[in-house]
Amino acid sequence: MSLLVTSKTQVSAQLFLTKSFWAIAIFSFLVTPLFSSSFSFSQEEQKVELERTVKKEEIAYLKTTPCGKSLKNKKIALMIGERTQSGISAKQSKYGPLAEVINRKLKDLGLRIYTESEIKNQIAQAEVEAYMAGDTDGAINAAKKLSANFLLKGVISTQAQQNRVVNVAEVTVTMTFTLTSLSGKTISTVSKTYESYSGNDTFSTARRLVEKEGDEVVAKLYSDFCRKDIK
Repeated sequence: MSLLVTSKTQVSAQLFLTKSFWAIAIFSFLVTPLFSSSFSFSQEEQKVELERTVKKEEIAYLKTTPCGKSLKNKKIALMIGERTQSGISAKQSKYGPLAEVINRKLKDLGLRIYTESEIKNQIAQAEVEAYMAGDTDGAINAAKKLSANFLLKGVISTQAQQNRVVNVAEVTVTMTFTLTSLSGKTISTVSKTYESYSGNDTFSTARRLVEKEGDEVVAKLYSDFCRKDIK
């Protein structure tokens, strides 16, 4: 037990030190003027590059969270839906390409996941919709039929508006991923937002979001999931 507690403490402490280091680095960069005329990048470009490096370091470190073998053997079922004016649209075949990106990244980290076809073959659409709508009984029934140990819900929310500056339609898509146990206890929640000048093409924007932010989303989910084993 003491070994597990130490692992958790080390993960938390090292992650804090990593974030602190990069925070200081960014602050120092922003307050230090650039005098070297030989450097080809602008200050803004260097800032973007530094932020990108910080993000990659944090993602890499989250993926090193110790994860027990028994926990990795548990199965996770991901279902994705979209919030609409009439409720939640949860036809999994429509959102399959999004789920595939997240599932592949989870699988690459050694976690066991259900494919879209496995979910479709084992639980009814009505049960999927009940789960996505927040029905606890629906979640339990879906999990039992799948023999899943954990459920991962991805909800797409959109906001469309006309950009008055460039006079084009733009859409803002937010995807919120929530990992829960069968009892309904929340283990991890991660939200990411992406803006695009693609009118009402919500799906394409959501696809770009998971492709761009998927690594960070999965790394955070993975770290929180694995910490469950060492609490």
